[in-house]
Amino acid sequence: MALLIYIFKSAAILSLFFMAYVTLLKNETFFKANRQFLLVGIVAALIAPALVLTRTVYKVPVVYFDIPEDLLLQAQSSSVVEETFSFWQLGVFIYSIGVAVMLFLFSKKLIQIFSFLKNTRQQTSNGYHFLQIDGLDAPFSFFNYIVLDAQAHSEDELEMILLHEKAHANQRHSLDMFLVQFVLIIQWFNPLAWLYKNGVVQNLEYLADATTASQIEDRKNYQLALVKVAAPQFVPALAHSFYQSFIKKRIVMLNKQSSSEFRKWKILLIVPVLGAFMWSFNVKEEVKFKVEPLSDSEVKKSENALVVSPSQTENQNKTNLSEIIKDQPKQFVTKNEQTSPKAFKKVITPKMTKGDIEQLVEELDSDYNIEMDFSKLRYNSNGEITQISISVKDRETGNKASATYNTNDKALTSIVVYRTADGTFGVVSGHNTIVQRSKLSAAELQEREQEMQERRQEMEARKAEMMVRREAMKNRLNDSIRVTEKMKERMVEMELRKAEMQSRMEERKAELEIRKAEIKERRAEMLNMSDDSVFFQRRPIHASEYKTSDSKYHITYRGKGNLNAKALFIIDGEEVDEYELKNINPDDIESIDIIKGDNAIQLYGAEKMKGKTGAILITTKKANNKK
Repeated sequence: MALLIYIFKSAAILSLFFMAYVTLLKNETFFKANRQFLLVGIVAALIAPALVLTRTVYKVPVVYFDIPEDLLLQAQSSSVVEETFSFWQLGVFIYSIGVAVMLFLFSKKLIQIFSFLKNTRQQTSNGYHFLQIDGLDAPFSFFNYIVLDAQAHSEDELEMILLHEKAHANQRHSLDMFLVQFVLIIQWFNPLAWLYKNGVVQNLEYLADATTASQIEDRKNYQLALVKVAAPQFVPALAHSFYQSFIKKRIVMLNKQSSSEFRKWKILLIVPVLGAFMWSFNVKEEVKFKVEPLSDSEVKKSENALVVSPSQTENQNKTNLSEIIKDQPKQFVTKNEQTSPKAFKKVITPKMTKGDIEQLVEELDSDYNIEMDFSKLRYNSNGEITQISISVKDRETGNKASATYNTNDKALTSIVVYRTADGTFGVVSGHNTIVQRSKLSAAELQEREQEMQERRQEMEARKAEMMVRREAMKNRLNDSIRVTEKMKERMVEMELRKAEMQSRMEERKAELEIRKAEIKERRAEMLNMSDDSVFFQRRPIHASEYKTSDSKYHITYRGKGNLNAKALFIIDGEEVDEYELKNINPDDIESIDIIKGDNAIQLYGAEKMKGKTGAILITTKKANNKK
């Protein structure tokens, strides 16, 4: 669980730095400061989650309680709880698989780079190792190794490329790549970590471009060299390539006016944000209790004393009982009458860590001459103590006490280790009673009895109120049952209506089917014609149609033959084509005759009717008036 908490805190800090970079610094031109900011973000993400700030709180421990003498203490079970597979363990398992995969891929990339550099001839000059690769897609660098194809570039381009790659090598940009890759391995699940890596790579390219541009006279040629090869096919991972996919952004940043140095103050905005995060999640509250020696007048021997039974068996899974034994205060809790040891009260809270308890052991040993041992320390998922065994020994008086506490997965109540000025010594839980005061006076007893009576009356009133509420809830339940029965009746009625509606719909569908069948039969009778049938149709029907552009009527030819067959068109005794036919205004038509088969051949001859299925004779009103 502690590992996952560290990883989540680390991811949160890295995300804070990335959001600050994107919001405040990404578009500024002080690339060196941006690089330092991004590196600080990586270091902070790795170190800050492990830092714990301590805040000390001083409290006065509450050890003395008064309760009625006839109240018996409850025994506490100390059975050992077997550890089960929790969601935290599942999370660690999944996270470990992801880290293993990322480590494998990272190792593969390193092997690829070293193999590439080892198997290639190189020349050394001024501390740089130059590797000539024929047909290389794009130049790149790795630490002080520069790989390029000198024959693929002009002298001017080669000079600019070398300046760019030397800038990467001189400024140790490969170290940045290794750091961000390491963070990516441990934060593989964080999408902002991947974006953080892209931001680091982009800023390093801006920085190398700015360094190169300051050493050349013509920036335009440098920008043309960037554009020349904008998408290389192969560059080893973890290396710096001269050509990157964000060429446009690099050119924009090259031509951008330098940002004012005063704007660097924005970097400081991350300090209060990081401080608030550390204060919220990395501050541990250390509780210290003020111990004041008790005078003999304040601590007197009582007829009733708390007895903490020492362990009577070697089996640590058995229950140690705490009892109140009357008239036997010296059986286990003893009083040293010869000396006056230094009184103390130390409290073990559920939130204390193992280190806190060890610190308490050292304090008891050095300040009070108390030997304390603890074992079987267990915590729940909330970081609270659920089980602990404690044994203490007072070296001054020789008194011993031990206790085992186990609440399964629930947090323990506070545990008190104490010693009074008269030598009374023991270990108790926070809910137990330590009777170390003198007997209550008659007035105090009467006041206590009156207080208990008032509490009993209050409990009776609450009980009566609960009875009234129970009756009200019972009545509401009965009302809801009646409402439910009415709803069931309505649902049955709705189902009956639904069935009736479906029956009516089925009847209507049957009627429609019958009507459709009748219409089909009538159409079949109407269309049952011979090849030489002649008819006149004035309304549009399904057939081969010849329609004028601005007309409400259709001139239709219909028969049993092929709908795509051609016909001979005769208007007022003259043969026309389809175009002229379509231009006739239907209002000017007096009559239309259709002749098919042998009758058409006899009338117009076999030559004209060749390839025709029939003849359509149209007589206009104009021709009829001439007659």
